[in-house]
Amino acid sequence: MAHEIAHVLADHSNERLTQELAVQGGLMLVDLFAEEPGSRKHEVLRGALGIGAKCGLLLPYSRTHEREAARIGRDLMAQAGFDPVPALRSGGTWPPPAGVSRWPSSPPSHDTRMEELDTGMEQAVEIYRQARAAGREPECMPQ
Repeated sequence: MAHEIAHVLADHSNERLTQELAVQGGLMLVDLFAEEPGSRKHEVLRGALGIGAKCGLLLPYSRTHEREAARIGRDLMAQAGFDPVPALRSGGTWPPPAGVSRWPSSPPSHDTRMEELDTGMEQAVEIYRQARAAGREPECMPQ
């Protein structure tokens, strides 16, 4: 849940909208300056621009958003008094559907995400210690 809240706090939806609008603007310019709208050449150019935008702009930013949300979410959990170490270790996995490559996907692989989250774990543990010292203890923790 903290991961999804982090997307909101980091304003990822507005960033994504801006990126989508930029891509649509590029496609509109191709249409506007097309010598023969609807021709095979025009459609190939539109397709190439769409693929280029997806692979060069939209997916990399989407992955950046996922990584940022994972880090922010980890720290939010720590601020709320959840120990980030076992929380991270008990996290689910994200396998792609059968037969689907991981490459075109937005989220980084589970292993990659865990490695990246582990990188800032010392800071998260310190945030957790400070939260507990301030009396933050989640009531939903199993006894």
